[in-house]
Amino acid sequence: MTSIPKTLDIVEDPQTGDLLLQLTDELCDQMGWTVGDNLVWENINDSTWSVRKEDNASTLG
Repeated sequence: MTSIPKTLDIVEDPQTGDLLLQLTDELCDQMGWTVGDNLVWENINDSTWSVRKEDNASTLG
């Protein structure tokens, strides 16, 4: 799979104060992500993270 570098801003929910990463519909379509998918966050270095869809085989125990 080809890596698609993308930078997204973290925004604060004005009602709850929670920090959110807003994934666009376009990005989800490009990545093949849908509502309900489990995403895996990987720390690349001090300020960089990678996000990928969890491999179903890894969740089947």
